[in-house]
Amino acid sequence: MTSAKPSSKFGSVDVAARNWEAGFTVDDPGYGFFTRLRADGSGERGNLDRATGEFIGSPLNRWSLQDGKVVQDIRVSSGAYKRYRTWQSVNKVGDVRWVLEDDSSVYPDGSPGPYVTFKRVHPQLDRGDPPAATQRSAGGMVKGPQELVQAQRERLGRRSPL
Repeated sequence: MTSAKPSSKFGSVDVAARNWEAGFTVDDPGYGFFTRLRADGSGERGNLDRATGEFIGSPLNRWSLQDGKVVQDIRVSSGAYKRYRTWQSVNKVGDVRWVLEDDSSVYPDGSPGPYVTFKRVHPQLDRGDPPAATQRSAGGMVKGPQELVQAQRERLGRRSPL
């Protein structure tokens, strides 16, 4: 394990407000997983079909910069708990920012939520300014979870484990 380089911190909202592609999808010709963060605190996470340009995902409640870390308030359909994904920048090489990601959930009383907490280090590729907010359905989703799973199954040409 290595310690974070102080010079790699997300120093301002303008530095963090980008269109980030998860490093594990960069070489996939079919789709990419993106986290879109806008300077006004809005954003969304989801898959981009590279062939059609269609984005399938869900909006964030909000995101903010806290102590140099990006904190994403993830939308949870039931509202029974809060889910947060935090990125601590540990290194930056060119357009790639390596982040220590912490994903956790918490109930209103402060006890751990149902979402299993995990930490991992992985790359996020800066793909430039995020696109304007995507048109949403009445339920707030760009497309529903079942549509996302079906689209992934069709793309994979087999039954998805999702």
